[in-house]
Amino acid sequence: MSSSQAGVRPVWSVGAAAPASTTGRGRGRGRGTTPTPAPAAASPVQEPLRSKEDASSNESDDDELRDGALAERDSKLFDEYLTESGGGDAFEEGIRKVQQFLSSPHCLVCLEKVPSDAAVWSCHGGCHQVFHLICIQSWAKQEADRAAARKVMLLDPGRFPTAAAKASEEAEWHCPKCRTAYGRADQPTEYRCFCKKERDPPFDPWLSPHSCGERCDKTLGACEHTCKLLCHPGPCPPCPRVVQASCFCGKESTLRRCGTVPPSCGKLCGKLLDCGDHRCTAVCHDGPCKPCTRQTIRSCLCGKSSKALPCAEREHVCAEVCGKPLSCGAHTCQLGCHAGACGECPAGQRRTCGCGKKAVDRLACTDPTPSCGATCDKVLACGVHRCAERCHEGECSASCTQVNVKACRCGGQ
Repeated sequence: MSSSQAGVRPVWSVGAAAPASTTGRGRGRGRGTTPTPAPAAASPVQEPLRSKEDASSNESDDDELRDGALAERDSKLFDEYLTESGGGDAFEEGIRKVQQFLSSPHCLVCLEKVPSDAAVWSCHGGCHQVFHLICIQSWAKQEADRAAARKVMLLDPGRFPTAAAKASEEAEWHCPKCRTAYGRADQPTEYRCFCKKERDPPFDPWLSPHSCGERCDKTLGACEHTCKLLCHPGPCPPCPRVVQASCFCGKESTLRRCGTVPPSCGKLCGKLLDCGDHRCTAVCHDGPCKPCTRQTIRSCLCGKSSKALPCAEREHVCAEVCGKPLSCGAHTCQLGCHAGACGECPAGQRRTCGCGKKAVDRLACTDPTPSCGATCDKVLACGVHRCAERCHEGECSASCTQVNVKACRCGGQ
């Protein structure tokens, strides 16, 4: 190698291919070294792949953030309830029922998914299904109108305008899922949160969709306490409180979950029965005590007869006429067996003559009713002629004395 070439470093021209490698065998710092090639430019095919990887990475990060937000949301929703309830199958089942409604539901009217920021209405009759507000408004109006039309068809609005208008007002519509009946006044008109406290609740990603974020506070069905969850979809879970509960007969009490049925203490009930004389001899039981089955001899109301009856039957009425002397001293009571006073003698009150045309006042009960002197004129038993006798007491003659011309069966004479 010439002296002119000894200190000259080779320079690669742009675009020229570099030598593969030069492995030195001598001693020194350059032994076994290779020149480092310049970094290759990215291929046009690799750019979309890299952008897809970045997008999928961002989506996974978003999913993790969303899952974390949902976990924190559920924790805020159930923490106070689970802390007070202490867990248990009944309470976990109640939580699961609420969790079923936390995911985005599908409207059963349009069969579309309900977005988290859409105006909705939920059935409060049993199924708690969520619908688009505009869908359930259209459903309710159409079904109520059809029900009203069916009712009006059975009436003539021209002859019965009031009844037809009332039938139209009382027309009902039903939930598309559970068929709970609602009246026209219950047709949804506004968007409210699940606990009904706030109108048009704003969307908040840290709260359940369509929730106001306040405590539910709905009265629970099995007790007088209120729901501890934040405003939530679906049914309220069981009451988590622990209260002092008595057994059925009230002799013993224990700490139990509110709303749960206390067990029987196993002792005799001992409650006073309806008869007022005896006590229940059954073991501590749920519900009212059975009627007293003991037999008791009871007199009828008028005192003429007596009979052995169940103790719960307080009164015995015989089939006889009362027959007690009235206050006049001349007549007896002609009413059926009854309790209390018999009242005044009906013969001493206002009376009418035998044919009923004239009223007579101020007569003693022992005085006969005078005749008005007119013709009786009551319809006889034949149903065609009238009584021709003078006004009289009692029934008219059973046989009609009038003569009538009749044809024979064949009609010849």
